[in-house]
Amino acid sequence: MFMRTVCVAILCAALVSLSGCESADTGSAPQAAAGDQYLGRGQFAEALDAYAAAIKAEPENQELQQKHAMLRQVIDLRAALQEETEDRRWSVFARALRAFYYAHGLHDEALELDRQAHQRLHSPETALLLAETLLELDQPAEAAQVLSDEGEERLAPGAKLLLGIAKARQGDRTSARDLLAAAGTPPATPPATWLYRAACLNALLDRRDEALQNLAQLFETTPPTRIEATKARVQSCPDFASLADQAEFASVLETPSKIELSSCTGGSSCGSCALATSGCPSSGAASGASGK
Repeated sequence: MFMRTVCVAILCAALVSLSGCESADTGSAPQAAAGDQYLGRGQFAEALDAYAAAIKAEPENQELQQKHAMLRQVIDLRAALQEETEDRRWSVFARALRAFYYAHGLHDEALELDRQAHQRLHSPETALLLAETLLELDQPAEAAQVLSDEGEERLAPGAKLLLGIAKARQGDRTSARDLLAAAGTPPATPPATWLYRAACLNALLDRRDEALQNLAQLFETTPPTRIEATKARVQSCPDFASLADQAEFASVLETPSKIELSSCTGGSSCGSCALATSGCPSSGAASGASGK
């Protein structure tokens, strides 16, 4: 039960970056900045030590305390993952860690974890997650192979979109178009992952209007607490390079969220919020979402 609570807390905190603590004008600033740099390089023990030093310099800083506590939980969870023998529990731990890695741009760490998961569990879902991370690291050939090995008939629509992206990035536009068609029409309420992947594939296939429509719907259905990060990801994604200098793309980036978060406490982070373990509408903790 304790580890489950830790996993939920990490899933929630993964959606609120641990970097950027407000300590610029205090004695803790150098240590906090060093902690952020270590974290960005995946040096977790060093980051933990730096945050501990920052807390000594500014013991009343709650943000620093939360960052230190959350990173300690991540380190403990990484250790627990290595010892876990039961596949279901291992999968829960891995999903929580993956969400944290993605939230902090630690895609190399996520790739190692996804390879372990696919080797251990080998399912269409683990293939999708591995392919997703390979695409994040611009390795479309291996991503396509991982998904193709599952058999196209076994792939869910979202996985077919990913395979289409991998094919398009390799210049195989014919296969990419076929996969877009095979993915079918979106569900009545498309998840964010479906909308993002469809937008990427449509953009790569020069289907500008469809890509912009996907993006507008994505932004409208993204909680306000996550919309800026989502837009930043879109702007940095090379799949949208053909749209970057178009006025319509700039316009769609101004699309506001239509999600109301009436139950959000409005605190500075999810880490200290009681909703983190009871079901937060903005973090996705209640559904176990990975934040991706």
